[in-house]
Amino acid sequence: MQLHPKAFANASALVVGALYLVCAALVAIAPDFFLSVANSWVHALDLTKIKAVNFTAGKLLIGLVSITVVSWAVDYLFAVVYNLFVKTSER
Repeated sequence: MQLHPKAFANASALVVGALYLVCAALVAIAPDFFLSVANSWVHALDLTKIKAVNFTAGKLLIGLVSITVVSWAVDYLFAVVYNLFVKTSER
């Protein structure tokens, strides 16, 4: 089964963008809780030292656009490489 790279990348970018917005909303509601969760993901780092205190709409927009574009590009490439492996394994 092959993946359609453009459709796969579109779906991934949409999901990642939506998750980014949900995460941003939750951080706005409960910043200390989400800082502690993020801190548990990065071993041996103390994220409290770099806690952002001035999250603006501009930063939200830049983050949303950049994570969506990067997600689209990475997942398009993933689908292309996946399809190469499928073709190779069918021989």
